[in-house]
Amino acid sequence: MNSPHTSRYLFTYGTLRKHIRPDFLNFEASSRFLGMGTVQAQLYDLGHYPCLVLSENPADRVIGEVYEIHEEELEDVLTKLDRYEGVNRIDPDKGLYRRELLEVRLEDGRTLQAWAYIYNQNIEGARRIPHGDYEKYIFEEKKTIR
Repeated sequence: MNSPHTSRYLFTYGTLRKHIRPDFLNFEASSRFLGMGTVQAQLYDLGHYPCLVLSENPADRVIGEVYEIHEEELEDVLTKLDRYEGVNRIDPDKGLYRRELLEVRLEDGRTLQAWAYIYNQNIEGARRIPHGDYEKYIFEEKKTIR
């Protein structure tokens, strides 16, 4: 059982999703895919990547993939992902993103606490993705919007 301050679970909603992430960020050998899930948040398009912003509205859901990272590789995987996401581990308020534990609702109704990357900057001017699914947005909708 994980302590309340750590988790082996990772929620990916944008450029860390399987069909989007760059090859150098492949962490599949270090993890087990658990399925799709949602978190209470809003999703925005920042141009080359999306951002997740927490929301008080339970109707706001962001869709993503949930992975269980192998315990012996957890620190290495999170360090690599933190670097990619621009997390400032010394002063989390100064990074591009911050990594936080969020409650994830899995497709089967179970919930768990998983790490997710939350945008740490101003979202003024960003386009909201109302359905909360970045993969659907970039493969089906984004090319028709721009």
